[in-house]
Amino acid sequence: VMVAELRTGLAGTPESRKLLAILEQIDLMEKLVDLRLSPEEHERMQRVDGKDMVAEWANFLTQQSAQHGLAALALTGLDQVQAAMPTFLKFYEIAHKRDETLVEHAIAKLKESHEPLAVLITGGFHSPQITKMLKDRGLGIVLVAPKVNVTADDAALYHAVLKYKSGHGSLDEVNAAVHSAPSGAGTAQ
Repeated sequence: VMVAELRTGLAGTPESRKLLAILEQIDLMEKLVDLRLSPEEHERMQRVDGKDMVAEWANFLTQQSAQHGLAALALTGLDQVQAAMPTFLKFYEIAHKRDETLVEHAIAKLKESHEPLAVLITGGFHSPQITKMLKDRGLGIVLVAPKVNVTADDAALYHAVLKYKSGHGSLDEVNAAVHSAPSGAGTAQ
């Protein structure tokens, strides 16, 4: 957040501030499509008015190119990005609903078993939301998280598994992603 504020403060013109905003939106969109948004980035993405976002990018960049005597930009495929945005945002909405269900089931299980302690294992995207939900319900939390070095091969494996689990991929794709990953990739520290 501080870096973004510093960039905006250093941008001397409204045009440079607009360009910085577009660059941030493009970065968020790339992470959205790659299913790599952090919870904070997902919140920022939800605040973006995505309805005409891509058309605004094209208009601004075309106008600036012409104004500065640059060659016309070939902005193809942006309408496909715009059309796909709701589908990718839906993925994150479903992830948050799973958080709520997981918390409710965990609390019910604790009450049912009369156990004073429990271990709940979540993925990194889910941890902040689930932690907040448990704290809001008055439960004490100890969060243990490994530091993971993620490589492009790890991301390919993650996407292959998601695709397979959603019914749109094959086990062969998962196996191919596993075998393409170098040994030691994505190791926890």
